[in-house]
Amino acid sequence: MVMEWSPVLGTVNEFVDYALFFTGVAIIYFLVRLFMTTRPTKEERKAKEAEWAERGADTRKWVGDRWTAFKTKAKEEEEAENKKKEKGRVRDLARPLVDKIYNDLLPRCVPIVEKLNKRERKPALDDLEKLKKEVNHLWRGLRSLHRNVPEAKRNKVSNIMDKVHALEHLIETECIAKVPSRVDPVPYTAWTAGIAHVINKIQNKVGPDLGAIYTEIETLYSS
Repeated sequence: MVMEWSPVLGTVNEFVDYALFFTGVAIIYFLVRLFMTTRPTKEERKAKEAEWAERGADTRKWVGDRWTAFKTKAKEEEEAENKKKEKGRVRDLARPLVDKIYNDLLPRCVPIVEKLNKRERKPALDDLEKLKKEVNHLWRGLRSLHRNVPEAKRNKVSNIMDKVHALEHLIETECIAKVPSRVDPVPYTAWTAGIAHVINKIQNKVGPDLGAIYTEIETLYSS
């Protein structure tokens, strides 16, 4: 049977012929390149090796710099987190102390002065004793705070403790001990003269000192 020629068959045959031609040309080209290319000399190889060594050093330096930067950032973040935790711990311990001054100790001063002016000796003395006791409790709270604050703040807490202890001593020696032993008859001259010193200490020393201590404790966790 004789195969008849068709345009499609002719096109396929032409495509195959072109493909074989270009494949042959490509093979010849790469063979020529292979035999025409000269091998690198010893000096060229050394230069190339030096170039790669330099690039390797640059790469190692780049990696090292990035690793150092990463470690530095991680350390800074850790220190910031630790500082935040320390500040929170100080706040938790110090906040009850400033609340005690504001809500308990300072409000005790005015009633004491009123009772002294009314010649209520026993109630005034009782209130002064309670005030002294609560100031001592404040000192104990500061002692607990001193054990738990960072090293950098312990000297500051120690100074506040000294001021609280001095205030407790002042209440004992300049207030309680100075209240007259009795209320004299009208016109209460001895009583009035005696309580003037006590009232002056409460208004101009005890109250302001408590306010200053309040501020100093507050700065421990706000700074």
